This record gives sequence, structure tokens and C-alpha cells, in this order.
Amino acid sequence: MGGTIEYNRGPLKDIQHAYVIQQDILLRIHFEQFKLIVATLTVRETLRYSAALRLAQSTNKERKDLVEQVILQLGLKDAANTFIGDEFRRGCSGGEKRRVSIGVQLLANPSVLFLDEPTTGLDAFSALQVVHTLRDLARSGRTVIITIHQPRSDIFFLFDYITLLSHGQTVYSGPTSEVLTYFDQRGFPCPEHVNPADYLIDLSTVDTRTESGEETSSARVNGLLLGWKELQSVSEATNNLPITLPEAPIKAPGVPLIRQTWYLTTRNFWITIRDIFGLGGFLFEAIFIGVIVGWVFYKIPPTLTGIRSMQGFIYTVLGLQGYLLLLFTTYKVSVDMKVYDRERQDKMYSPAAYVISYRISHLITEGTQIASSLLM
Repeated sequence: MGGTIEYNRGPLKDIQHAYVIQQDILLRIHFEQFKLIVATLTVRETLRYSAALRLAQSTNKERKDLVEQVILQLGLKDAANTFIGDEFRRGCSGGEKRRVSIGVQLLANPSVLFLDEPTTGLDAFSALQVVHTLRDLARSGRTVIITIHQPRSDIFFLFDYITLLSHGQTVYSGPTSEVLTYFDQRGFPCPEHVNPADYLIDLSTVDTRTESGEETSSARVNGLLLGWKELQSVSEATNNLPITLPEAPIKAPGVPLIRQTWYLTTRNFWITIRDIFGLGGFLFEAIFIGVIVGWVFYKIPPTLTGIRSMQGFIYTVLGLQGYLLLLFTTYKVSVDMKVYDRERQDKMYSPAAYVISYRISHLITEGTQIASSLLM
């Protein structure tokens, strides 16, 4: 199975588009084994760093104004200075975090916005707020495409067009206002006081619990698929007229490497400084190792044997510190890899900028740790 995605009869890759995945991947430091989440960036900071890494041809003031505009557009004004939290630490709610994820993608000013189940994990009210926000974005001139399962009835009727699928094939695709009439004409009227979305999903699903149920539901679904194919064949034969469409906007150039490195370094520095647990661990480890090594090599005599012992002391401290830092860095990078993969998919920065900025932002803390152990 294959195919292509086109927009205005041109390749999708040639226009500015964005994709919001189902899981909110926002910067925070996880220490779940200690039931601690350190939310290191606020909503406003998250959006500002994203804008700096996405918008190449813009001034600092323009980016700040754009961030504030997105915050107002997504209804995040009251949460702008709230840290990104999780179930172990109070912070943004689920709906607010989902809107932040949408805002990160909106900063690129996409013409087409794809969202994978944006209401997953949200309560009914938060889900309605998110879809209202997306409808407002669509009204402002963007194309918003959403995959969704089991929407509540008032969410269902917020969509302009729907495509109902069964086993990857189309059962219906058209205006939401006409979908109930379409199924009613085919002998499947929607009962009163039933969520239309639930009813349509039931119609398009094969029940495999029993043989008789599977046979009945398969016949129903196959009939719906065949009926839609026949309708489309007639439509294509009668409506094959040329259409004049506007040109799709071209993607903007990327951010220079120097700016990528600068903003990534700044962001990583603030994340490190605000990580109280990590800094406390660095300090404790430096003091602990310093005391142990200092006790072992206490009052080395000024002889050849003492000089060799001092060489062993320096080798032990530097080797041990480097190894411990390597372990911590490996753990930290593995935690941040989700964020890196997500931002690399959006082509926000290069691997070189990420590696350089990571090392620069940790020079102070790691250098201080090694120096503390030597001085102890």
C-alpha cells in the first residue's frame, strides 16, 4: 500500500506544515524512581525558545510578540508563567500542556496542521476546549486535520468535514452536517439521544466476538464501503472540472548554526541551574568523593613514594569523576532523547548544535564538580 499526500495539487513537503503527536513531549527532567518531576521551563519560556529555533528571519522583539500572540490565541494567558508539570508535581493541566504542544507547532506558521488524537487523556471539558481552539485556528485560515476516537457529540459537530474509516477504507467523507442524512438514506438512521460519533463508529466496526455477529457486521460494513465507492465513481465522472487553486507558501530557511547553538546553550543552562535535585547530587558526590579520597591520601610524605602516591591520587580523582559524569550524562541524554527526536523531526536544529550546546552548558557545573573534588 502506498500513496502521496498533496496540498493544492502540489507536494506537501513544499509547503509549511506541522504535526502534533499524541503524546506531549515537553522539556522537563524526570526522576520518577524518586517520585520527583522537576519542571524546568515555563509555558512562555518553552514557546520563546521554540520560536528562536524555528524563525530564522525575525528579530527578538518580533518573536516575543508572536509568542504572546500565540499565548492569547490558545487561551494560555493565565498559565504563561506556570512550569510544565506532571502527575508528580503540580504544573500545567493536561489541556494546557496539549495547547502548549500545539503552540510550539503554530510558531512555524504552518498552512496545514496535523494532530494525532489531540484529546487523548483529557477530561471532557479540556477536550472540548482544545477542539474549540483548533476550530478557531481553522477559521483563521489554516487547514487543521485531526484523527480522533470517540468524540463527545458537541465536539463531533465542531468539525467542518469528517472522514469515517473502516479497516483503512472510506465509509464516508464529506461535510459533517450531511453525514447523518447520508446514513439515514442507506437505512441506518441515528437513534435519538445517542452520540452520533459513537453510532457511526459502531456501524463501521466489525464485531468479532461471535461468528454470527462477525458475519452480520461484516456484511453491513462491506455494504457501506461498496456504497461509498459507487457514489464516488459517479461523482468523479460528473465533477471532473479543472480547479484554480492558490499557490502554497514555500518553507522558510532554517536558523543559522551559531544561533541554534546559542539558544540551545541558554536553554540547557537554565534547565541545569533549575534542576535542584541534579545540582544537589553533584554537590553531595563531590563532597563525598573528596572526603573519601582525602582520607585515603591524607598527609602524604614528601618523598618519592609520596610523589607516586600523589600521582595515583590525581589519576584516581580525575578518572573517577570523569566516569561518574559520563554515567550521569548518559542517563540525562537518554531522558532528553524524546525531546531531541521530536525537535529534529521539526528540523529545529542540527545534531552538531545540540552536541556543542550540551557540552558548553555543562562546563560550569561539571568543571566545578571536578575542581571541588581536587580541592577537597
